[in-house]
Amino acid sequence: MRTHGHSCGADGRGKPTPEYAAWCSMRARCLRSTNKDFKYYGGRGINICKRWNEFLNFLTDMGPCPAGYTLERKKNNKGYSKSNCKWATREEQSINRRTTRKICVGKQMILLKEAEKITGISRKTINDRINRGWTEQTATQPVKGQNPQCKRGHFYAAAGFYLTKHGHRVCRICAVDNATRYKARLKLGV
Repeated sequence: MRTHGHSCGADGRGKPTPEYAAWCSMRARCLRSTNKDFKYYGGRGINICKRWNEFLNFLTDMGPCPAGYTLERKKNNKGYSKSNCKWATREEQSINRRTTRKICVGKQMILLKEAEKITGISRKTINDRINRGWTEQTATQPVKGQNPQCKRGHFYAAAGFYLTKHGHRVCRICAVDNATRYKARLKLGV
């Protein structure tokens, strides 16, 4: 097998290139039953196209790995091949996981994380509602009596919010204003 300096580091430091490290990791996950992640890859039928048995073919198809990117399969239930792989950031990869929940809001499939930003309802609440049998549409609606605005009139979805440990929504704008006023009072000695 020829790697043209990728396995021992083309940079002269003796460290494999990101492309070669990704190729080796991919092969280990799919082909070695002793690999800790084999059950999630080779163990469930994720395979590697024959062309990629040679590192140079993999490198030709994928091209150089941009800094901070790793190898990702576009469709998680399909194998490793040129048509199903790309270089992706960790954030992109966190979205493209089997465990990431997507819900239908209106006519659009969105991530639970995005539904939280749009609706102002925490993703834990939305997830709990769906798990209790609510439809995705009703799970993303405020319950009657639940105000979509804070006391000063900021919409939770637009202003952003965080949840206290007791599950109460706190408007980020108001929280910053309160902190600023508190610091000013401390300076004045009030």
